[in-house]
Amino acid sequence: MSRKKKLFKKKPLTKDYRYSNFLVSKFTNIIMQSGKKDKAKKIIYSVLVMIKSHYKTNPIKILEYAIENCRPEIEIKTKKLGGCRYRIPVKIKRDRGISIAIKTIKQFSKQRTDKTFIEKLFKEIIDSYNGNSKTIHKKKEIYQLAETNRAFAHFAF
Repeated sequence: MSRKKKLFKKKPLTKDYRYSNFLVSKFTNIIMQSGKKDKAKKIIYSVLVMIKSHYKTNPIKILEYAIENCRPEIEIKTKKLGGCRYRIPVKIKRDRGISIAIKTIKQFSKQRTDKTFIEKLFKEIIDSYNGNSKTIHKKKEIYQLAETNRAFAHFAF
């Protein structure tokens, strides 16, 4: 077994064919389950149509703003040193923050109590756009954890 670290090349994202936006294609890739990309695209497009009908503006702008509200800039990683596990706050890149934000939006929209996943996702995106969703509360919890464990930041990877 080789011990060399393998460098993985990132596959470039293709633009979405309807809105020609990278963020929508990233959102569909994260929403997708079991390789059913067409179903994920239908969900995302119907959510964007609902946003457009309710707010009468560009739904991409609302989606981008909602993801920016939920995007963390710090991540907590654990490191074991001398038998103790330390939680270390680490700054992350923008792409990683966007993927974390989309994953938390997906997670908390599944926990909602509406009938369809389209309605759940729509309400979670609108709440994160307005600033009062569970994803933003999770982001604030991460920041509080990072503040309490700031003393261990010199252990960074």
